[in-house]
Amino acid sequence: MLKVAWVKIHLYQRSFLHAKFRTIDDHIDLVGTSNMDICSFVLNAEHILVIHDPGMTSRLKTEQQHDITNCRSLDLQQWRQRPFRIKLGEHLTRLMSRSCDSREPTGKRFSRPPTKL
Repeated sequence: MLKVAWVKIHLYQRSFLHAKFRTIDDHIDLVGTSNMDICSFVLNAEHILVIHDPGMTSRLKTEQQHDITNCRSLDLQQWRQRPFRIKLGEHLTRLMSRSCDSREPTGKRFSRPPTKL
């Protein structure tokens, strides 16, 4: 679980924020549409731009710090104590979501046309 792996979770309070970027070691950024999960990698046509520029990292971190001022932190104890109805909804959603396996219901692999550059 991410909370055990020293990841900080901030819940944006002002409206909906759909930013997707990650910073690695203060000089590499991943920016793009991918959710960093198996469904995004296997089934979806997602894109990630890798930026190796400390200047851009600094700009992105400044934007992130501004956004964090409009967030509340979620700690591991709060996460574990979320209401049963929320946990149930999470499990039901997971069960009803489309499978992250790259197989059709028949067991055959999906065939994707090659991506043109």
